Amino acid sequence: MAHRNTRKRLERMFQDEKPLGESDPGFVEMFNRFAYGDVAHRGALHDGQRSLVVLSSLLGCDALDEFEVMAQVALNVGVEPRAVKETIYQSLAFLGMGRVFPFLRVANDLFESKGVALPLDEAPVPELSTTHHSGVEIRERLKLQVGDDAASEPGRPSPMEVLEGLATDYAFGDYFTRPGLDLPTREMAAFCLLTAMGDCDEDLRRHLAANIAVGNDRDVLADAVLQCLPYIGFPRVRKALRLLEER
Repeated sequence: MAHRNTRKRLERMFQDEKPLGESDPGFVEMFNRFAYGDVAHRGALHDGQRSLVVLSSLLGCDALDEFEVMAQVALNVGVEPRAVKETIYQSLAFLGMGRVFPFLRVANDLFESKGVALPLDEAPVPELSTTHHSGVEIRERLKLQVGDDAASEPGRPSPMEVLEGLATDYAFGDYFTRPGLDLPTREMAAFCLLTAMGDCDEDLRRHLAANIAVGNDRDVLADAVLQCLPYIGFPRVRKALRLLEER
């Protein structure tokens, strides 16, 4: 029964797309059983949430080819193109344009192949005069305050203060205020992206606290990172789960 359900899930997700793995059919069969059977049936995330956290994890580990496949899956299960785009946009704050640009290009090519008109009907770019205030409000909601290590001499901002000010204005004031994804979904995606990146414990802990602040409890986050397991491997997921246990 479980095997048949896995087949049905794959058929619904990939629809008319030809399955990958003609050269390694046994390997692909094992992966599909793992990812779309045992893992996908666990937890309370719906298909749209599952797709977005997987896409975020693929961004975090620079898995461009698999991102292209799973972006197709996301559209097939009903994720809006804007939500896919917003997931990519917000990753700029964590990855930088050098790593994000190829993913944006892949998404654009996919959308055009599906007849999705570009540019999307998006919200206007926030006015520069409002981004700081908006960013401060978002940080307050997320409880992401500037730490004591950002303190500086009077009249002379420290490099850390400059960094945190830019994060407030651009990461939170620009990207996190945009429509297309609500704040809990953004933070869940951010946590999975940071899990996939590895070697960023400070930011992972900060965004763990931010998730809790917007209502994503430990069970929700555990469900989310476990969905990323087939794509980023056991060690990084284990590390994130350990952090959740410590919370």
